[in-house]
Amino acid sequence: MTPTRIIPTVALLVALLAGHSVAQQPRSCAVTALEGEPRYWTDGIWRPIAIATEIPPEAKVVTGPEDRLEIGCDDGTTVTVGVATEVNIDDLAGPSRNVFLQLIRGIIGVVA
Repeated sequence: MTPTRIIPTVALLVALLAGHSVAQQPRSCAVTALEGEPRYWTDGIWRPIAIATEIPPEAKVVTGPEDRLEIGCDDGTTVTVGVATEVNIDDLAGPSRNVFLQLIRGIIGVVA
């Protein structure tokens, strides 16, 4: 390969690798709305949820009979957790671009 062709080839390779790394950035998700006092379980501890709380991957979210919450992600994904619901947030805010939730009881809505 001639020296004049090496620079464009290297630039294209760097651009492709940069695009690949951007595609693999983790989705960031946080609570955007809530009613009542929902909570989540992670690392063996129950934690209260407030507006702007980032829900970590593999957390369990629980709402009571008067609680609701909405989780919004930076890619436009929205999860609404209804009253009296228990849901495992297995793969929402993580390195994967998948959305995987395990509904144990109650009702959820997902727009992805």
